[in-house]
Amino acid sequence: MFMKRILPLLVLALIGTLPAWSQEPPIYFNIIFASNAPPHAAFLPPGGGTLENNSFSAIVYLDNTAPVSGQIFERQNDNSFQSISPMNIVFAAYPPQGGNPGGSAYDVEKSFLPVNDLQIQNLLAGKWYAEVVLGGNTYLGEFVVVPEVSSATLLICGAALLLAGHRFRRHHA
Repeated sequence: MFMKRILPLLVLALIGTLPAWSQEPPIYFNIIFASNAPPHAAFLPPGGGTLENNSFSAIVYLDNTAPVSGQIFERQNDNSFQSISPMNIVFAAYPPQGGNPGGSAYDVEKSFLPVNDLQIQNLLAGKWYAEVVLGGNTYLGEFVVVPEVSSATLLICGAALLLAGHRFRRHHA
């Protein structure tokens, strides 16, 4: 009886997620630095990136010290690095929001349009790095995908919990 009532709801929920599957949501990246991140303003993260519609945008946030350079590299199979592109040095003002005081700071950033399929595969495989030269030091950070839970995973987990709850109630009734 329980399954007869819940099955139509599960089918409707699955159909409702189909439009979300047909669109490609952006993929977000964090930058993980090998030792420590370059100095950055307390109100900013170290940096990250976004891959959306074959376009990749990357940023490394810094403090008020002007960087010498920024570069995006791709690690090759022999562990050497191939230059993809220099990054632009930007001095930006950040307004206060969400309790942070805001302020000004440098960053290095780059947007690519389009990124080819092989570059996307290598980016997703963790082979892209940002290098920043700042104050006589060189910082190298890897772009790492931020894991995101999909709608289908949430739907399956919800269905499993409903079924487990039903079985538990049936055995303890």
